[in-house]
Amino acid sequence: ITVADERQAAKEFASQFRALDYERHQPLIERLEAACASQTVIELLYETVEREPIGFVLLPERLAYRNGALYLQGLSTVYEDASLLRVDRIRSVEPLDDRPELAEGLW
Repeated sequence: ITVADERQAAKEFASQFRALDYERHQPLIERLEAACASQTVIELLYETVEREPIGFVLLPERLAYRNGALYLQGLSTVYEDASLLRVDRIRSVEPLDDRPELAEGLW
């Protein structure tokens, strides 16, 4: 193994832990922070790992930073349980006036 090979391997390893740049997501992040603070239920379009869009209705709880990525944590009507969604995969967010009907105790 050459020094160049070791440097390349180290660079590839380090890139796994590089934080994402959220500058272009700032307007979205501000909307999510406001929804968390006011406990406003939101409807959002989320892109899965498979690049498939899925609709969520979510009661947002907080934004959390983990492993170089920013996540939205909240209670989801899709799974009727807690969900953790990567912010950079959220494509749209709209506040809802009413909370949907869910299993008792979820909200």
